[in-house]
Amino acid sequence: MKDVSMEDFYNQKGYKIRSMKSLMIQVREDHRELIRLWERFEKGPGDISEIDELVRVLSWLKEGLDVFEGFKKKDIEGLSWGESQGIKMDVRDKEIELKKILFFFSKDTENCHLR
Repeated sequence: MKDVSMEDFYNQKGYKIRSMKSLMIQVREDHRELIRLWERFEKGPGDISEIDELVRVLSWLKEGLDVFEGFKKKDIEGLSWGESQGIKMDVRDKEIELKKILFFFSKDTENCHLR
């Protein structure tokens, strides 16, 4: 039977916590990028490349938040992040708004083809 070192146990726990902190930093940065892209999209005439970029950042954020939730479910002690709920709500709101824009855009395009 292999001996289990307490040092390995603590190192593994420390690795998980460092990974979670890195993930929090990445989600924060992605959220800032989403806000910047969203403001640019709202100010100017949006084109398909801006929409693609918004969708890309939204998917990164959703994936990062899902991974964060997975870490929390595995009972990693010592890390909770209240900011994650606000980011999650902002992502949801922007995703809904983007879907509305794309829906209305597709309806306008459909009407153009029918005439």
